[in-house]
Amino acid sequence: MDLTDANERLQTENLVYVGLENFSPELQKLFDLRPFLGVRTAVNTFARDLNPLNAICQMQGVFHPPYKKGHLETAKILGVPNAMIFKGGGGEVMRNPMKPARVDALINGEEREIVWPALTNENTYKWREENLAPEQVVKLWTGGELSLSVPILGVIGTLAIALKMKHPQMSEEGLDKMAHEIWEARDKDRFS
Repeated sequence: MDLTDANERLQTENLVYVGLENFSPELQKLFDLRPFLGVRTAVNTFARDLNPLNAICQMQGVFHPPYKKGHLETAKILGVPNAMIFKGGGGEVMRNPMKPARVDALINGEEREIVWPALTNENTYKWREENLAPEQVVKLWTGGELSLSVPILGVIGTLAIALKMKHPQMSEEGLDKMAHEIWEARDKDRFS
């Protein structure tokens, strides 16, 4: 219900969620203007940059590449030592495995660009036609009822970028391999 509750739960749970209406009702009011404006607002970006639990790293998926530099500068101003900013799928923080990913990075406060290779030769996966029901995530996780190679590579590729913040000395290829190994070793029964 609030940041205190979230912090306590993080001590025993791997993932917690605090709705914006509980975390920041005033910011929620700004989000509620979206239907009237008809566009994605700067509030979306601002809300991510708040970093309420002072995470030591951040990832931003930016739909419009010209804004990448602004996100990087914001991370610097906020004192975030490690950040990865890249063109995500529809603005989401996800590496598209069908294309090379250009990542503007802050690693230990140092700015650099990293180009990650495509993870597949397939180029026809239709992201916008996916079934987005929450049950699909569980099916993909367990690997029994649903196996979609491109979305799985999207998870692996995005994890590899996140791992770069923890292991900045590792090569992109080594991190892709590590992310693949983490995916393969996941506890498939965790959410079943």
